[in-house]
Amino acid sequence: MRSFPQELTDLVLDQVVDSEQEAAWRIRRPSTSIATCGLVCKQWLPRSRFHVFSRMPLIGS
Repeated sequence: MRSFPQELTDLVLDQVVDSEQEAAWRIRRPSTSIATCGLVCKQWLPRSRFHVFSRMPLIGS
């Protein structure tokens, strides 16, 4: 069985993040779509993990 090219997988996951961030901005709640994508298969995990941990909000006191 041939695997889906990693470059295309990355583009798909990047698009999920872009649409997710736009929706989260509108409704002001975090979404979990990209984290769920990381559970789909091993090939999706590294890119999903990259996006999950690419932004960390810092909360001041």
